[in-house]
Amino acid sequence: MRAYPHFNKRKTHDLNGIWDFTFMDNGGLDDVIPKAIHYNDRLPVPSAFDALPAYAGKRGLGIYRCFVEVTPHVETVLKIGGAGMTGRVYVDGVLLAEHSGTYTPFEVRIPAAVNVRREIVVATDNRYDFVRCPLHENYHDFYNYGGLIRQVWLEELPVNAIRRVQVVTEDLTTGQIRVKVEFYGAPAPVTASIDGGAVKAASGEEFTVLVPEPTLWSVEAPTLHRLTVDSGSDSITVRFGLRQVTAAKGQVLLNGKPVKLLGYCRHEAHPQFGPATPETLMAADLQLLREMGCNFVRGSHYQQDPRFLDLCDELGFLVFSESTGWGADHKQLTDPTFIRHQLEQTRVMVETDFNHPSVILWGFLNEGASDAEFARECYTRLIALIRALDPSRLVTYASNRYLKDIFLDQVDVVSFNFYPGWYSPDRETDRPLGEVLPRIRGDIEGLAKLGLSGKPFIISEIGAAALYGCRDPHQGFWTEDFIMQAGDFGLIILRKDVQEFEQQLKLLDVKITAYRNAVQDLIKQRTETIVAELLAALRKTLKANPPDHWKSRFATKTPTNADIDRLFIQEVRAEVDRVNTDFNPSVFHAFKDVTYETFMDAKFRRLLDERFGKTAIDTIFNEHDAAPEIRK
Repeated sequence: MRAYPHFNKRKTHDLNGIWDFTFMDNGGLDDVIPKAIHYNDRLPVPSAFDALPAYAGKRGLGIYRCFVEVTPHVETVLKIGGAGMTGRVYVDGVLLAEHSGTYTPFEVRIPAAVNVRREIVVATDNRYDFVRCPLHENYHDFYNYGGLIRQVWLEELPVNAIRRVQVVTEDLTTGQIRVKVEFYGAPAPVTASIDGGAVKAASGEEFTVLVPEPTLWSVEAPTLHRLTVDSGSDSITVRFGLRQVTAAKGQVLLNGKPVKLLGYCRHEAHPQFGPATPETLMAADLQLLREMGCNFVRGSHYQQDPRFLDLCDELGFLVFSESTGWGADHKQLTDPTFIRHQLEQTRVMVETDFNHPSVILWGFLNEGASDAEFARECYTRLIALIRALDPSRLVTYASNRYLKDIFLDQVDVVSFNFYPGWYSPDRETDRPLGEVLPRIRGDIEGLAKLGLSGKPFIISEIGAAALYGCRDPHQGFWTEDFIMQAGDFGLIILRKDVQEFEQQLKLLDVKITAYRNAVQDLIKQRTETIVAELLAALRKTLKANPPDHWKSRFATKTPTNADIDRLFIQEVRAEVDRVNTDFNPSVFHAFKDVTYETFMDAKFRRLLDERFGKTAIDTIFNEHDAAPEIRK
């Protein structure tokens, strides 16, 4: 599938498929002469050549070639989703571009020519070279592949060609969005339509428009809209979601509502395919995450395939998007070339993935030396760049410097990578997993002391490693048993250890009991009020129509409320004695002693029926407004 955006009017050439290929383990990019290359193999694009059996684990040059027929005298643009680790692009034997950074997409403008058949050669080099490609180093804890690892295609550029469109949600209620249009050349007038609706004329490179039937994008309901911008000779369709992400009072808010982030880190790699993962695998990853109750995924430690982000948009997953970086220290963070490459690849990540509503966090430099003053320039410039490019999202980075980190005040969300119980300070402890919760609590308390408790806190890495199928009743290291006990933790704890879980259950039980008691108290208060009203109605009835054996007492005077209350209690006590029930007559000293519990007792009701007549009592209940409520 072709990821968004889609260019509807351009002639597009899909270059995915089988290319000519050759591998060279001697010489470098400077030694490549396209006309002198002998191609002795055929490889698919996309693919990582060092993930295939013939070249597995080999370091050197992987050179790809294909031919494409285009319209003569028309400028074209070659778009490459990823090439590792460095590469050069030749068209008809002429060097047009050099690129470094495996996971960063790039494009190459190809001048118009008279010939129809064009030769495209891409030479990739997967050898480590800090001068040419400082983003990838051998000490990284993930394998750095070579080859054309993502999709490749060629587009013929018309007049007034549009390069990209960015959509920003401005008002969730009205559905107003701000649209920014970037052209390859000078800006031109455009029209805009949403979801195939009415066309609106617009001028300039920035304008606002209302979504006709605005529906918010959320985890539960990931509604997507389509915006088409047309310059007359060119058009682009982008997909976007109406949503806003903010942070306040220690919480991440999606459309103003708190959202708990539950998920895992995801490396885009597979033993068979390397980083050139097929869509089936992308869908399977998200199904597994959904099955585990996740709503969040961290792209570690590089920009993810746009097809995967499209799926996240469609399925309602939230994404922590991270540019390439791992363990950068003094060597890297003080090097001008490294800083320049970091800024460039992070800029490309933000610009190309801007319209994905699933992306809520921008990140960079996983586990860098963020506790050192020498890192200030790089960290500060990266944060400032991201905020300038996209103030609508949150900024973070995964730190393993914890409370010693000196740049946490500059980010929106604090993210910590730690492995208590795995990288354990006490290797001889009987229960290494006992370190997990104290460590988490300690860092949270430490952040509060630093005045950072108002920032959301994410555990961006935690857990342990295991060998597939390795089991041990003693739950030793490298076993599945140990990792299950450590917890399948992602960006927030999904499973806590047994003691904490039991404690949570106790707390939950306390809360449920307190809630139940509160509800019962409310019911009792209400029903006691109802009973008082019923007794008042009973008093009124007895006063207006006293039983026959009462009439002689009131032959010469009208009974007062006190007379009625006294006689009623006497009658109740007498009836209790007569029928020898388990009611204690001594509890009835006054009219008010007839409580809710007493009144609702079936035996007491029968006493009233016997003494005063069932008809009279039922009449009181039926006529009183509260009777149906108390029965319920």
